Amino acid sequence: MAARYAERGTPTSADQILVTTGAQHAIALLARTFLRPRDTVVVQDPTYVHALEAVWRAGGRLVGVPCPAGDALDVEQFASALRQSRPRLAYLVTDFHNPTGQTLTPAQKAAAREAAQRFGVTVLGDETLTELTLDADDGAPATDADVPPSFSGPGTGPHVISIGSASKTFWGGLRIGWVRAHPDVVAALAQARGSLDIASPLLDQLAVVELLARRAEVLAGRRVTLRAQRDVLVDGLRAGLPWDVPRPAGGLSVWPSLGAPLAHAFAAAAAAEGVLVNAGPTFSPHASAADRVRLTFGRSTADLERALPRLVRAWARVAR
Repeated sequence: MAARYAERGTPTSADQILVTTGAQHAIALLARTFLRPRDTVVVQDPTYVHALEAVWRAGGRLVGVPCPAGDALDVEQFASALRQSRPRLAYLVTDFHNPTGQTLTPAQKAAAREAAQRFGVTVLGDETLTELTLDADDGAPATDADVPPSFSGPGTGPHVISIGSASKTFWGGLRIGWVRAHPDVVAALAQARGSLDIASPLLDQLAVVELLARRAEVLAGRRVTLRAQRDVLVDGLRAGLPWDVPRPAGGLSVWPSLGAPLAHAFAAAAAAEGVLVNAGPTFSPHASAADRVRLTFGRSTADLERALPRLVRAWARVAR
């Protein structure tokens, strides 16, 4: 894992890595270790729903920074939120943001790191979807060379933490994740972890070692499959529905605008048609994004093709 960070331009030693039982375990462990009741946590609005749950369960209070249309982060608003609320922790989905699909530019990542250092706030960069780069800058199919650089840049201090996951990169049943942080932070997390579990399964870790060694070979096929599934979903939505449907350059989800605050109504109508859709407010600490839904393209193209006419019927019912 340390070697993969080095390949992406961030020299990393083994004592900067803590292996966890998936990324969600890492997020929950970080929340439990860093937060006290009523501590503030700054997040993007919207953001990963299970990160919100981890903060709430740890007793934290959430402050959301709205994501501008077509962008992953307003860095000025982010810095302002750190200055005004003096949070204990900040959480950013840095690449192929769940749910919007947007990615922080290298300049935005640098600005977020600088703000963390300036205000003394620990910022967690969630990179669980980073390896799922589907498009190169010119629109061609992506390769390993197109994977974004790590949020933890060279020489990053103790206020910047990154997490990753094998389950999103390789297979959902492979529950191995990791934290990349300053050695002192890793040591504190390892000590705090002792009351929850001792270590992640050894056999699964060995499987991840093999997969990382063959990463380019394995991910080449996975990227082709996901790219085809994404295009089936996006093209089908654009053809059948009057929505604004972006085509994300990576990740696993699409974040269309419905044009009206009907997210919950549409999610209910889609469920009646047998399709699970996540309403936008689910991903917001302030229940915003009522005009958005999240649709994932992790299922097969056949499943997606069966789902599309059902989504069209669900929208027709809601629109009436």
